[in-house]
Amino acid sequence: NTKPNTFFKELGDIQFPLLKKDYSFLDYKSWVDCSKLFRIPRLRILQHGGYCGCITDSDWALIWETVKNTDFISDSDKEFFGIL
Repeated sequence: NTKPNTFFKELGDIQFPLLKKDYSFLDYKSWVDCSKLFRIPRLRILQHGGYCGCITDSDWALIWETVKNTDFISDSDKEFFGIL
C-alpha cells in the first residue's frame, strides 16, 4: 500500500513500512498489509508475475512475526501457509 490504514487502529498496527532507501524497486515509502493472506496459484505467478526484488532479512523477520501474531488471520490459514 502507498499509505498506512489510519481509519482503524487495529489495521494500522499490523501494517509494516518498507522504506524507499532499503529497496531499489520502490519509488516511495510503502506499507505491507499483514492483515490477510492471498492464495495465488503458482502458474498465475509464473505466467503473469515478474521479479522486482527481495524483502530484507530483517524486514522479513518482522513481517513474519506480525503475520504470526495477528488475529485477523485464522490459525487454520496460518497453519496452511506454515506460519504456525
